[in-house]
Amino acid sequence: MRGWSAGEKLAWRRWSAVVALLADVDRWPGADRDALVPLARAKGGRWELDYLQRFNDLGRLRSAVVMLAQG
Repeated sequence: MRGWSAGEKLAWRRWSAVVALLADVDRWPGADRDALVPLARAKGGRWELDYLQRFNDLGRLRSAVVMLAQG
């Protein structure tokens, strides 16, 4: 995390807790798991729109978060 801003580090800590609650994340394709890092960094970045675009591009994550929210 060297070179990350304080906001990016905070976003990573928060997002990692959410990701840990998602079912089957360990079985996601590597590219989808790898995309979680730039997503968290975007959440802690300057522009919320960057985060929203990345989140919307990750359909698997979006679906998993909706399922988590629905219980």
